[in-house]
Amino acid sequence: MVTRLNSAVIGCGRMGAFTSESLRGQVPNFWFPLSHAEAVLRHERLHLSALCDTSAEAVAKAAKAYHVPATYIDARKLIEEVRPQLLCIATRTVGRADLMLDAAEMGVRAMHVEKPLCNSVSEFGRLTTLLGSGDVFATYGAVRRFMTVYRFAKGLADSGRYGPLREIRVNFGSAALYWTHAHSVDLILFAAGQRRVTGVQCRLSGAIEGASRTEIESDPTVVSAAVYFDDGVAGIVTQSLGADLVLCCKDAEIAVRANGGRVEVYASRDGAIFPSARPFDGTLPAADAEGTFAPVSELVGCLDGEAGAIAHNAVNRRDILEGQRILFALVQSHLEGSRIVEPDAADPSMVIHARTGDRYA
Repeated sequence: MVTRLNSAVIGCGRMGAFTSESLRGQVPNFWFPLSHAEAVLRHERLHLSALCDTSAEAVAKAAKAYHVPATYIDARKLIEEVRPQLLCIATRTVGRADLMLDAAEMGVRAMHVEKPLCNSVSEFGRLTTLLGSGDVFATYGAVRRFMTVYRFAKGLADSGRYGPLREIRVNFGSAALYWTHAHSVDLILFAAGQRRVTGVQCRLSGAIEGASRTEIESDPTVVSAAVYFDDGVAGIVTQSLGADLVLCCKDAEIAVRANGGRVEVYASRDGAIFPSARPFDGTLPAADAEGTFAPVSELVGCLDGEAGAIAHNAVNRRDILEGQRILFALVQSHLEGSRIVEPDAADPSMVIHARTGDRYA
C-alpha cells in the first residue's frame, strides 16, 4: 500500500484550483494538470487534506470541485491543524513571503509557490536565508523548465552540434514585469545553466512611483530587458508576439514555439547559402502530464530522500532566488536611466506592489 503525504493548497483562485478551465485548448496538453489542487490530486503519493482561501466562496467552490472536506479561511490555522508535509501556496504575491516563513517555522519542508517570490528587497533577504539553507525544498510557478520540450531544446543548444550558445531570447509580447516576466527571467536562467549573471539592463513603461522613488505601485510593462552572463551570453526579453524561447547558437537558432507546441531549428544545411527555418527533423521525446505535476513530483522525491531530486531542487532554489534578484535589478536599472547594473544592485528599500487596477500580481 502506498503511503501518502499530507498536503494542502492555500489560495483557491485561478492558479490554485481552476487554471485548466481558462487555458485548456490554448497550450499543449502536457501542460496539464496545471492548478495546484489538480497536481496534488494526480500524484499517487499525495493526499489533498485541506484547502484555504480568504474568500469563503472561493474555498467552498474548490472544495466542492475536488471533494475536499476540510476548508479554512485562515492559512496559519490550516498549517497548525493539518500539519501538511507538502504545501502549495497560490496566493497573490503580497503576504506570500511571510506565509512561506511561517510555514517553515511550523515544520513544512516542501513548498510549491506561485511567482513572483515576494514584493520587497527586505522580504527577499529573509527568503534567501530560508531557501539557501537546504532545510526546505521549494519549487516555483515558472514551470516551463520542468517540461520535456524545453529541456530537449536546451540539450540541443548544449550539445555543441550547433556551436556555442550566444544569446537567449524570450518572446512573450508586450507584458508586465511581475505578471509575466518572472517566467521570462526563469527561462533565461534555465537556458544559461551554470553561467553567472554579471549585469542587468532594463527600460520600463508605466512605472508608477509611490511614497518614494523605490516604491513602485504599478506592475510596469517591460519595453526591453537584458541579462548578461560572465561568458558573454546575453538573455534578451523582447516585445515580440508569441510565447517562444529562442536559443541562438553560433550556427543555428533553436526555437521552442507557442508554449512548447513545436521546435524549429534555423540552420544552414546541405551547403545552402542562406539558412532556412523548418520544424525539427529529429524525434521529439514524448511528453505526458507535466505542468505543475512535475515540480510537485520533484518535491515528493525530495521528501522521500531521492538524491537526484534533492540535487535538482538545489539548482531550482538557486534560480528562484536569482530570478527574484534580477526582477528587482531590472527596476533599479530603469530608475538609473536604463544603465547596466549588477544583479544585486537593488536599493534595500525597494518595494514593487505590482498593482494593475484593483488586481495584484
